[in-house]
Amino acid sequence: MATNPGSGIIVPLVTPVNADESVNYDQLGKIIDHVVDGGADAVFVCGSTGEFPRFAHETRDRLIAETVRLVARRVTVFAGVGDAGLALVKRNIAAAEKAGADVLVVPLPYYYPARTDREAQSFFKAAAAAASLPVMLYNIPGTCGAGIGLNVAEQLAGVDNIVGIKDSSGDLPRLLESIRRLKGRRKEFAVVVGAEELCHEGLKNGADGVVPSMANPFPRLFAEMYRAALAHDDGRLREICSLVDAMNRENNFSDSWLTAVVWRKKAMSHMNLCDERCTEPHIPVDAEADANVAKCVERYRRMFPR
Repeated sequence: MATNPGSGIIVPLVTPVNADESVNYDQLGKIIDHVVDGGADAVFVCGSTGEFPRFAHETRDRLIAETVRLVARRVTVFAGVGDAGLALVKRNIAAAEKAGADVLVVPLPYYYPARTDREAQSFFKAAAAAASLPVMLYNIPGTCGAGIGLNVAEQLAGVDNIVGIKDSSGDLPRLLESIRRLKGRRKEFAVVVGAEELCHEGLKNGADGVVPSMANPFPRLFAEMYRAALAHDDGRLREICSLVDAMNRENNFSDSWLTAVVWRKKAMSHMNLCDERCTEPHIPVDAEADANVAKCVERYRRMFPR
């Protein structure tokens, strides 16, 4: 388990589902073994890639508990506790801590966006005060309707059990400024890249880790990326990041928000890791996209033969 919980490759797990949208825990075990054996430093359950808002609280509680059990202390377990309001987030924090998670991941509330610094700061301080575990902030304005302002993040970096931020804004200047200001505020504060297209610039400029959803099917690719970053081998880092960008261009077969998750589950179905089912609604992979997914899977297998 990494000493800095924000370092390395943190895989935001997909949630395999049955036809009735119940969780397939047998397949979850296969996925966890696949990413851990592939070099992941941590897993992140109940994140955006895991379709968490579409599950009942009791399902999310069990999903975290089963992930902890299946990981069996091999890597760090991050648990998403996001929700629509502070009372629900506190409820999720208590459940995740009872389940045995290692780190809590807290985004701003969704549906009613927290659009002022005062509101955001008050929310995060209250959430952190309710937690006995380390807390990682999660900046994902695309789903929360608001982002975590840098002034807010800088203030929160001084809270003892707030240990880092996952930035999924996709905004490169914002990411680079986060690295500069937040690590200047507290050296050990982790800044983690949540947008795969920013992996190269983020790691090159001092980000502690990345949270790539594509690591669900292709974990060794990202483990190699991180090794290149640690070795300051910018040529190799750029090469791998360019390949990831090329693969991600295959996501553009629909405008559905879940398109990337659909694509990743389709790749994993080709690898016999899980079914391709997602929660509804979503747009399934068409024949052309499926052929491109299969090519990506074959390329990965050639790069990293067993």
